[in-house]
Amino acid sequence: MGPVNNSSMSTNNTIIITNQPGAQAGPPALRDWSSGLCDCCSDMETCCLAWCCPACLQFKVAQDIGEDCCNACCFACFSSASLFGLRVYVRSKANIQGSLCDDFNKAGVCSAIYCCVLAQIAREVKHVKKTRGYL
Repeated sequence: MGPVNNSSMSTNNTIIITNQPGAQAGPPALRDWSSGLCDCCSDMETCCLAWCCPACLQFKVAQDIGEDCCNACCFACFSSASLFGLRVYVRSKANIQGSLCDDFNKAGVCSAIYCCVLAQIAREVKHVKKTRGYL
């Protein structure tokens, strides 16, 4: 018998699909904040820090969301503008319903509730990290 010429042989491959096509999962549903603006009593440590040393709490929150030390210092120094940025960032990462307008009104316009907004953001970061393990 002579050598076999492989180029003239045909190969029959059969592909078997074991998974049925299904619906694609969409983005997670938007939710409310886990605590309200006036829920300071639910976390007294955060409340006291927000009222006694808001720059320290803002620095801590910035570090908790993954900012390096230098950026966290900037967040702590530029109060209303950075609070607005923190609120927008946390709201978007945690799938919280709301708008930029609402964030601006709470963080930028009304300085009387600055500490309440900061405490709410800090509580939310704690809540999300505790439930999901990350933000």
